Formats: sequence, C-alpha cells, structure tokens
Amino acid sequence: MNKASVVALITGLAWSALAGAQVDPTRPPATIQEQSAGQPQNGGLPRVSAIFVGQAQRYVLVEGKVLHPGEFWGAWQLFSIGNDKATFRDGDRQVEVRILTTGSLKKGNFDGL
Repeated sequence: MNKASVVALITGLAWSALAGAQVDPTRPPATIQEQSAGQPQNGGLPRVSAIFVGQAQRYVLVEGKVLHPGEFWGAWQLFSIGNDKATFRDGDRQVEVRILTTGSLKKGNFDGL
C-alpha cells in the first residue's frame, strides 16, 4: 500500500467515526423513545385533555386518543364521563381523572366523532 492510500484509508475511517458520533439535536431522549405510545405516562393514570358531551354520545381525549365508555387505556377501562372528569377502573381500583385545562371550554352544539 502506498502512502496516499494509507492516508486516504485513515481519513475515511476518521470521518466515518465522526459521522457515527453525531446526534440529532431534535431527537427525543432515549427514555421518552422507549415509552410505548398509547400507554399511561402520568404515574400510570391516563391524562384527560378534553371531554366531549353531546346529546347522542360522550367521549374523552386521553393523550391524543379518543376513548368512549367501556374502552381501555392501558389497563384502565373508561367507566363513565362527567362534565369535567372521567372515571376509570382497573380491577378493584377506581379513579376519577379531572380534565387538564389552562382555560375553560364552553359547551356548544357539538355531537361529533
């Protein structure tokens, strides 16, 4: 091997090592990536971000997923929906989860989803 080939080989190896060490600054930390989507992350309890109460149906928005009474979020089954809280059951355990808001929502003529 001539001297130019050796220098090219070493330079190529150095660049590949540097490229492998770069980290995407917008990538979430590994601990967040390991959590599976659709599973409770609030101490095991669902986080209710919206409650919809219509004449024909009621449902809640839990961490981006629409849930109707009887449906599950992880091990928790949505038991009932009130105006500002949802009741979940997991076996013998029952918890009331209040809606997470920074403001207020007014009831309108909504009967979607």
